[in-house]
Amino acid sequence: METRHEVANGFNAKRADSVRSAEEILIAAERTWSADPRASLAQIADVAGVNRTTVYRRFNSRAHLIEALAATVQARFATILDQVESRGLDREGLVDLAERTLRVKADWRFTLHVAASGAGIAVPDEHILSRLTTLFSGAQSAGLIDSSMRTDWVLGVYLGLLHEAEAHMKRTGATAAESAELLAHTLLSGLKQS
Repeated sequence: METRHEVANGFNAKRADSVRSAEEILIAAERTWSADPRASLAQIADVAGVNRTTVYRRFNSRAHLIEALAATVQARFATILDQVESRGLDREGLVDLAERTLRVKADWRFTLHVAASGAGIAVPDEHILSRLTTLFSGAQSAGLIDSSMRTDWVLGVYLGLLHEAEAHMKRTGATAAESAELLAHTLLSGLKQS
């Protein structure tokens, strides 16, 4: 007979396998739908290396899987903000924020495209945008960015530059780090204290 410890370890192993298979399904869905937006859940199961019932049990519809993809991207953005907020937004933090965000945008292109197409999913959501606003407001208070500018304008400029940095990567083959440096230089040169 198994001890409670052995049963708990078995449960934890099954739970870890379940989490791992969910992550594999999400990554497979992103990659598969990036190549073919009409791909079925069965095709995603094949790419993920799991059986079809596993996909259907965890995500009973395409819409449910897309919602899970959006939640995954939101969590990635939140993690980036957690780390940048913990030290404040100086020039190095701005480069880190931009670089890591560009990596998420590159890795989760399908999900962000679906969100941008008005599918009823907001990525980034209002909470993430509010946190970014607070971060940039702090940078203004610290003198990194001109405090006479409206913070919503500063955030809009940052988001526009982020979009351009992503396009720059596609056009030139620049890395996320190179594009983030360009973004930070452009933002801080254009919005510096006079």
